[in-house]
Amino acid sequence: MKAFFGKKYVFLFCFLAGLFAFFGYGIYHGQKAFADFGKGLTEASGYEQAKELWGELRKELLEELEESAAGDLSVEVYGVAQRLMDKREYRNFSFVRGGNDMLYYGAVMANENDSLMEYAVRTGRAARCAGRQGAKTIFIMPPSKVLYGVMGEDRELPVNDPNAMQDELLLYMQQNQVATLDLRTALTESGMTHEEMFYRTDHSWTSEAAFIAAGALADKIRKDFGDDWDPEDYYLDRANYTADTYRQGTIGAIGRETGLAYAGKEDYTVLYPKFETHMKWYDLESGERKAGSFYDVFVDLESSRADAYSNPGSSIYLEGVVNQDRIVNEDNPEGPRVLCLRDSYMSPVACFLAPMCSQIDMVWARSDRNGLDYEEMIREGEYDYLFIEVYPYNVADRAFAYFENQGD
Repeated sequence: MKAFFGKKYVFLFCFLAGLFAFFGYGIYHGQKAFADFGKGLTEASGYEQAKELWGELRKELLEELEESAAGDLSVEVYGVAQRLMDKREYRNFSFVRGGNDMLYYGAVMANENDSLMEYAVRTGRAARCAGRQGAKTIFIMPPSKVLYGVMGEDRELPVNDPNAMQDELLLYMQQNQVATLDLRTALTESGMTHEEMFYRTDHSWTSEAAFIAAGALADKIRKDFGDDWDPEDYYLDRANYTADTYRQGTIGAIGRETGLAYAGKEDYTVLYPKFETHMKWYDLESGERKAGSFYDVFVDLESSRADAYSNPGSSIYLEGVVNQDRIVNEDNPEGPRVLCLRDSYMSPVACFLAPMCSQIDMVWARSDRNGLDYEEMIREGEYDYLFIEVYPYNVADRAFAYFENQGD
């Protein structure tokens, strides 16, 4: 009992110290604002003017904090306190820290979904519709960081484990005659360590893991459909790729939630071909276009954030994810044409598949954001393959917003 209250006192001390530091930082950086406020207050003639001056001061201080790294200082204060107490759970198990500081979604998140069979039925309808247009369909399930066989003792942590849900959804897909690719198997058999597969501070997989996934997808196509995308084993030979590693260059989405003090920055690697390529990429929503080599077109190391919380690690390929985009390979105009309903996990995979294809059209399968008609794309498009990829934590109605009616 004494130890319990001792920890509470340590936390209280750390929290109060951080809180005073937060206000001290704000006051220091807001000296000019306070000076202007004091001057204005002495010159104010009444209550209304003083009230207006206070409003201006408050707005200026908030803008100062938001524009500086201290805009997330409250997160850092809490993170420091958690680190000092060596807490493995963060914010009532919203996140959990495992071995090697690997961060996971906590068990507080729910995995139950009563609509899994309905999602499989819709996907079966999509596959049959695509088949009538001459396209073959594969449902692709990438792994979460809770990957049995490689995560070691971290499996015993109270993490959000979607594996049972994944197993159930894949079973229903197969019952509805949908070809499936469970990428958990490919990664666990790859020989890579857990740390090599996933970003420590993000939910996303690394470029090396995505390259393994691209190879597994090509193997699936060859075995199930007899279509060999890489007959000379050239495009999926890891020896034909360069790897540039950037040390302490990123902090991921979970790291931004928990702060630099708690999560720390980490390395990230950019994987790209040694062989010559000629690609085009179109953001079909914004009209942005790029043309050139694989690296010039697909890789972007500039973060959309200009502060310490930038995250190029999971966004270096195809700008992370956009609502609707297209890849055109000028070197292989007779190659397969693909339509892919996907999330951000597919971005690097699509890049590695691109040298073997003629065109890859992609849609971020979130109907609440893009307002696109997936059914029309499947019916009207002239594709050889339909890929439907859903990250486990994205399994929800908006990711399967197609063929909801029996007559489709």
